[in-house]
Amino acid sequence: MRRRLGDVGCELSYAPGADRWVAALAGPMPRLEEHTPVIDLGPAELTVIAACWLHLRFLKAEEAAGGGAVGDDPGDTPWLDPDDLGIMLGGRLGGHDLPSTLERLAQAGYLTLREGQIFAGPLLETFDDQAATDQAKELLARNQRLAHLRRRAAEISAGERSDATQSTTQESSDAPY
Repeated sequence: MRRRLGDVGCELSYAPGADRWVAALAGPMPRLEEHTPVIDLGPAELTVIAACWLHLRFLKAEEAAGGGAVGDDPGDTPWLDPDDLGIMLGGRLGGHDLPSTLERLAQAGYLTLREGQIFAGPLLETFDDQAATDQAKELLARNQRLAHLRRRAAEISAGERSDATQSTTQESSDAPY
């Protein structure tokens, strides 16, 4: 089975959360004029997939690796609230509707929508490879460094403004009446 899938550019992956095997593309899908894909992953879908993978797969794995308690209890299955996801993404979907994007991704198997919550679908689990994890760690560390530099720049700028205001106040109090 693996050899046959490999011959057509796919690989067999096990999705432990869904307890099933899925055939996933081993690389980018070529564009063929005569082929219409079942779901065309555009920028809106890729943005939602990236945010969901980060929160439902990567961060939970990092928490578990760091000694966090992620149990085998089904209640411990990571999930996202669609409203929270909408707030996180803001207007980054390029005019696409988040509920319809979530529904398309659920139909394709990337996500599971249940009881008003978003769970990882079997295809989302196929992204759990070392290269994706390493890239996510690198981008997360970069984001943390940039956030720290922005905070420090704001503190320094606020300190300079405060010093300038105190200096101006001191000069005006020293001036003769």
